[in-house]
Amino acid sequence: MNADERSSKFPWTPGGHRCPCRRGNFVRGEWGLTLLELITAITISGLVALAVTVSLRIGVRAWEKSQGAVLDLRRQANAADLLPVQLGDCVMRTVAVVLFDRTQRMPFFFGDETRLVFLTAYSAAQHGRGGMVVADYFAEQQPDRTWKLWLNEHPALDDEWLASWIVGTEATSEGGEKPRLRPFDADRAMLLFEGLTECRFEYLRETPATAEWVAPWPLLANPYLPRAIRLQLAGGASGAARLAPTPVYARLSMGGVAR
Repeated sequence: MNADERSSKFPWTPGGHRCPCRRGNFVRGEWGLTLLELITAITISGLVALAVTVSLRIGVRAWEKSQGAVLDLRRQANAADLLPVQLGDCVMRTVAVVLFDRTQRMPFFFGDETRLVFLTAYSAAQHGRGGMVVADYFAEQQPDRTWKLWLNEHPALDDEWLASWIVGTEATSEGGEKPRLRPFDADRAMLLFEGLTECRFEYLRETPATAEWVAPWPLLANPYLPRAIRLQLAGGASGAARLAPTPVYARLSMGGVAR
């Protein structure tokens, strides 16, 4: 066999080594993958990684949504239980206020459809009893016609400080008068509910012959406390609160004539 025949049958590199890539003599085990195979492998790996990432993201979002729903339900349950607990520890205390150019004593208790203020020995911020506080509940209507329920607490000071809550009187829709309180302090308030379609307070007025729920509470005409308080709550299809129409009842153990 001459040199030309040997060269065409066994291709060699200039260094004297046999070249496996000439004349179609590709040896896979010695040289590796083709470019097409490498691109295909990278593409498949990328798709698998993308699918895993999307699945993980969907799972995390579902977990966060379920955790948020559990926290919302827990917060709603705690908020619904809070009002009866605080009213159960309602403290009966009268203050001297100047109304209609004369000084008169009245219970420190003020309630209408959207605001409820009273003195209690239970603090929501401290999660227990530790001194008297003024509980100030406020139902605030939003531009989209939904409601938020807020709670603010203030340490109860002396009688003069309590009397400063009343800044005058204002007319009611029934033609009567009710005390006008200082504005609600929203900077320190706790949000109890949001997304409500209904949020209002009602007060049970009992007489020897009848019993009815009224709002506002006619404190100036009747210097005593209501027998019970009802908070009407209902949640819409959106928002944190999704409640069926639910009344929250709280009965005052010291309802009656103020002393």
